Amino acid sequence: MDTTASVMTLVADAVFGGAEGFTRFLGTSFSVGASEQGERRLNRFYKAFYRVFEDGCFDPYKHLLEQYLNQHWPEALSRRNSLFKDRTIQSHPWLALQAACRKFAVPKSHIRTAIAGDDVRSMSVQGPKRESVLVWKPDVLRLKERLADSLTAKDAADYLGVTKKQFGQLRQSGYFRHQRAPGSASRCVWAFSKDELSRFLTSLVHSSSAPPEAMTLSQVLRRFRAGVKEPLVIIIEAIKQGSLGAYASSPKPTIRELVFDSHQFEDWYRERSSDSELFSITEAAKHLGIHQEFAYQLVNAGLLETDHNDTQLGRLVSQHAIDKFRSEYVLLRDLAREAGRSSASVMSDLASRGISPVDADWNQQLRQKVYLASEILL
Repeated sequence: MDTTASVMTLVADAVFGGAEGFTRFLGTSFSVGASEQGERRLNRFYKAFYRVFEDGCFDPYKHLLEQYLNQHWPEALSRRNSLFKDRTIQSHPWLALQAACRKFAVPKSHIRTAIAGDDVRSMSVQGPKRESVLVWKPDVLRLKERLADSLTAKDAADYLGVTKKQFGQLRQSGYFRHQRAPGSASRCVWAFSKDELSRFLTSLVHSSSAPPEAMTLSQVLRRFRAGVKEPLVIIIEAIKQGSLGAYASSPKPTIRELVFDSHQFEDWYRERSSDSELFSITEAAKHLGIHQEFAYQLVNAGLLETDHNDTQLGRLVSQHAIDKFRSEYVLLRDLAREAGRSSASVMSDLASRGISPVDADWNQQLRQKVYLASEILL
């Protein structure tokens, strides 16, 4: 009785416990996954069970048994498991690595790399002759979907129709999110979503009707003067902001296939250049109508702002900086010319009103007298 009681309890569960009891019987009796002995016992049990209980009334039990196997059986199933229904074999989550490669057309190297990064669950099974690797089918399916939507940086650049350098500039500007970075488990290179790239291309096209006078992208890029950084990013940003319209004959053209209205582009480029064009200090002096040495004095004094550049041109002055100087400062000579008086008399008049030139307290005086425009207007 001491050894029979526990066995009879299991039998009662199996026979009278309904679906819950039969499933509990399987888990308690065989402890699949806990020991190889439990797996061998379950193997013997299900073969005997199917052989002895052939009547249709036992089909619900067999269905429960196959559900239990799908959830807990740490082995692959194939058509050699002829006792099981096809749906059980197809839905079984464990699959041999080689079979998974064939079934899902995923290279073995990709699956092994994903296994190493814990993106695909796996386990090793020691067979009679050699050890085999089983993989978790749902994980392989997710890997396949990710790989189908995944492009390397080189492939992404080709897909967009740009150079790899240009693609890097677009990526640095935040237009694309990478799926995986170099050194990650699933792939050891940058990976980008093909779907995201496709949506990006679609967002660039304003119309499929080409303008009468069109410019290709290469013609547009050649209009930028040497030294302008990342002109393609500037163009893309203008398209995104609606300042420029891009046209193409298809809804998803590559970037190099985009064309632009030449009149609209020239208007946009002229307006943009007025704010962004850079000049040498000598060129800036000519724009301001002053002597070159005086321009250098203004720069060194910080009155005329410059952009430090790594090129051989040295410090450069933007049109914005020139306009800013004109709005903030006024030259004595210009005040005298406007008033039709001598510079000395204008300077004396300003001094009587308590207005001094900006270099009044400086050790080294400027070649010309400069006043704050805000004080002159008071």
